Amino acid sequence: MDSKRFNKAQKTRRKKVYYTRKKKYTSNRWKKTTSKSKKNSKLRKIVKRGLLVVFVLGFILTLGTVVTVLATVGKYTAKLPTEDTIRAKYTDQWTNSKFYDRNGKLLYEARDTDKTREYVKIDDVPPQVKWMVLAAEDKDFYTHKGFDYPQLAKSGLCYVTREVFSSSRSGTSCAGGSTLTQQLMKNWFVGGEKSMKRKIEEAMITMRTEQSFSKDEIVEAYLNTAEYGGTNFGIKTAARAYFDKDLSELNLTEAAILAAIPNRPGAFSVPFGPDPESARTSVDERKNIILDRYSGILDRVNNDIEDESKKITKEDIEKAKTVEVVYKRGDIEGIKAPQFARYVENALQAEPFAFTLSEINGGGYKIYTSLDLDIQEIAEEEVKKAVDDRLRPVYGQHNAAMIVINPNTGEILAYVGSKDYYGDPEGCRKVDGVEKCKFDPQVDILVSRNAAGSSLKPLVSLTGFENGSLHTSSFLPDIPMQFGSYKPTNYDGGYMGPMKLRKALLYSRNVPFIQAVQVAGVDNFLDKMEQFGYSIDGERSNYGPAVALGAIDIRLLDHVFAYGIFANEGVKMPRTSIIRIEDKDGKEIYKYSKGEGERVASEESTYLVSNMLGDRNYLNFGYIQKFINDGFWAGKTGTSDFHKDTYFMGYSPEVAVGIWSGNNDNSDSADNSSGSSTVLPLWNSFMKRIAEKFPHTQLRRPAGIVTKSVCSDSGLLATDSTKCQKEQEVFISDKLPEEDKDHQVLTVCKDQQTRLARDIDISTGNSIDKTFVYLHALNPDWQKFVDAYYKTSGDAIPKDYCTIDRNPNNDNKPWVVFESPTTNQKVTGNSLKIKFKGYSSANVVRMDAYFDGTLVGTTETDTFDKTITIDSGKADGSYQVMAKIYDSDNKNATQTVAIELKRGVAGSELTLNLQSPSNGDVIVLPYTIKAKVGGDVSSVEKVNFYAKRSVGNKTFLLGTVSTPDGSGVYSLDWGSSAEYTSGNYELYAILVKTAGGTMQSNIINVTVGL
Repeated sequence: MDSKRFNKAQKTRRKKVYYTRKKKYTSNRWKKTTSKSKKNSKLRKIVKRGLLVVFVLGFILTLGTVVTVLATVGKYTAKLPTEDTIRAKYTDQWTNSKFYDRNGKLLYEARDTDKTREYVKIDDVPPQVKWMVLAAEDKDFYTHKGFDYPQLAKSGLCYVTREVFSSSRSGTSCAGGSTLTQQLMKNWFVGGEKSMKRKIEEAMITMRTEQSFSKDEIVEAYLNTAEYGGTNFGIKTAARAYFDKDLSELNLTEAAILAAIPNRPGAFSVPFGPDPESARTSVDERKNIILDRYSGILDRVNNDIEDESKKITKEDIEKAKTVEVVYKRGDIEGIKAPQFARYVENALQAEPFAFTLSEINGGGYKIYTSLDLDIQEIAEEEVKKAVDDRLRPVYGQHNAAMIVINPNTGEILAYVGSKDYYGDPEGCRKVDGVEKCKFDPQVDILVSRNAAGSSLKPLVSLTGFENGSLHTSSFLPDIPMQFGSYKPTNYDGGYMGPMKLRKALLYSRNVPFIQAVQVAGVDNFLDKMEQFGYSIDGERSNYGPAVALGAIDIRLLDHVFAYGIFANEGVKMPRTSIIRIEDKDGKEIYKYSKGEGERVASEESTYLVSNMLGDRNYLNFGYIQKFINDGFWAGKTGTSDFHKDTYFMGYSPEVAVGIWSGNNDNSDSADNSSGSSTVLPLWNSFMKRIAEKFPHTQLRRPAGIVTKSVCSDSGLLATDSTKCQKEQEVFISDKLPEEDKDHQVLTVCKDQQTRLARDIDISTGNSIDKTFVYLHALNPDWQKFVDAYYKTSGDAIPKDYCTIDRNPNNDNKPWVVFESPTTNQKVTGNSLKIKFKGYSSANVVRMDAYFDGTLVGTTETDTFDKTITIDSGKADGSYQVMAKIYDSDNKNATQTVAIELKRGVAGSELTLNLQSPSNGDVIVLPYTIKAKVGGDVSSVEKVNFYAKRSVGNKTFLLGTVSTPDGSGVYSLDWGSSAEYTSGNYELYAILVKTAGGTMQSNIINVTVGL
């Protein structure tokens, strides 16, 4: 089988052209013979013609005798096919190889390269259909002995009349004298040469066949080998090809059409011929002639029909002449997974099999493939549904493809090269005289080249891991950068700021990976691509850093096997589509045996890639989590320039799946197309249906992997003394990053974090300790971009002091700052902690505390800290806590805070209020947010802090605090990040109880400034 039989547009047979000799007319003015000579000439012609007639008739009468005599001549007959040869020819027609899936389900039956046949036994041919063929070709088939002598004589007389008596050979058609047996033998052995020798050979083989085979065997052979136009051979195949019906479903009109076609397939085949309109007219005329002949043998037809209700009448035949013929091409070949079938046949012709195409088609082999037909059919359904329901109407993508493999064995489990192999092309147009279609059904996307998009970024990472130039924590800022004349941009047109490799991969940021591939080496990356099984198209010199973003055309088939190497811990397995072969006698001649494969990457480096791609702390991997409760899964999206190609490559240790969507003509998809929006949902839908077919195992951690603390900003190793925010990261034990030495801790103002704090800022509680770092680019040439970013972002190391006046009064009086209680704090018990600090431009000499107007304590320092007992008789309601301060300049001032007294069993009711910042504050990050929990804090599991940005309504989880201070205050440092742009935010906290349930705090509106 070759690609021709996979092309639904059937091969057009050469159209036969028939010529008619024109009559020759002779004008009297050119005649120069005398009357006498004319008479003599006429007499001679009559005599000549009479002798020729006698000779021809004599030849016809003696032909049977001559043939019989010649048949006994051993020297002559020795050259003719024997009975065994004829029978072998008969049986060899159907020694076809069969292809099965891995579970023994038939995929298809191989046939001759340019012939499609489906065999039918004579007992399964309805009598109406069989006799329609005999009416067309040989109505006396069951009564003659291989020759129709009356018809031979009639044909011979017609021939003589036309050749001898007619002055012109035009206008007269002589019916042939060949019986059905003769036609069959001519097709099998003799050929179309017109010579006396060939006619004698045909006659002798016909006699031998009639003597050796029954009439039913002969007509069965004819019905299965007759040519029906295109690549269709055999009447059962023709019924499916022309009308999408079984033989038992044909009406008389359709049966007559099929009976007509073998006489002149090129001229009578409407769907498969070169001129459908002409063919329709011609075959209709031929159909009516056959129906008339059929009417003449109606008694023979009905004699074969047992069911009286199905016997045919003359009226039925006349009606059949008027029935409109509707051609409906069916699935002629019935091939399941047709593009996989082509792939398998190509594999069979390569090493180690090296079969010829003839051996594949006619060797009678049983070939068991790696395909799982159940998974294949699910994949086909999901791909077609996704294109029809979402990809085409929403994203302008007319096609998709999918491949599923077992990464441990290299076996292909599903192979979907297009959304519908038997579908019709879509979105076709002429470009420079060439037709291009958005959907071309029979183009195999799996072996076609398309831009890879971001789905090559994991291999960039692995290349760096292998040579030690990159780590999971490598600092790769997503900031404006330029490399020569090349200024890369991101998919969303923006930048996310400083980040490490792990985040850059999971968020698929382009600018960081332009840095990464240059650090790892473009040539090293191309080497690794080839080791992983990709074929590099063109010269290497054509590729630069943009190759990391998918500026290289790849095949999805290669792509999924490369991801299979990640799943198989760095070992590349041979691509396997055939697992067992039996010969026609049932003997096993090949069986796949899993080998060790070829190691093309270390198990440590592939682990790091999988560890990052399976990291669900960064991304919402909900598509996986919805249906995978345990086990490890990883994946990567990809989107090429102008959204032409979108990918999702997903894998576990047991299965790898690659999906592509786009248009065959490489036209753009919609602007909102991306791997996550187009094919990730398709992957999710597919995996829901097949996930339980595979074990759910965890990712194995190699012994050479270690976990280390790194600084969260620089990604460098952190020690206990390193002043930075730390996080855990995994590395290859002998390929670690350097130790961090660039952090320093400075005290800055809470509300001016780019400035150093003064004493007054510190004493008033308006300062925080903040760690600063001078981050280094991986290439010194890129440092200028990093410095410029930090200078404009406000994260540069501060040199100037704060400028905010901390006195809340305008009269230089002293003031007080309450720490406890907070405004409108609910008090449910009998105790109340009162704590405040006094400030003055002079010196604080005394401070008094009052509850509900009653003095409850005094201090001569600048800090008051006392827990009081509230009279149990006080009714629930609002009460005032007042602080009064005196300084050395004889100035004093008061500050009050309202509380809500709500009595009950101590700790029976929890409260949650944001204390800091206050509503309407303008703050500068980093900033410490405080939430006060009232009640029994032992019943609190944790407090989550949230910020909702007004622009875009995006909500950020700022962090979680599990331990309060002694007064029930939970504090969280809201750190600076490129994600938290300046603007308005809503702050709130959610308390999670240990016994279950949650509680939300009040909402505070703040403005984050630069």
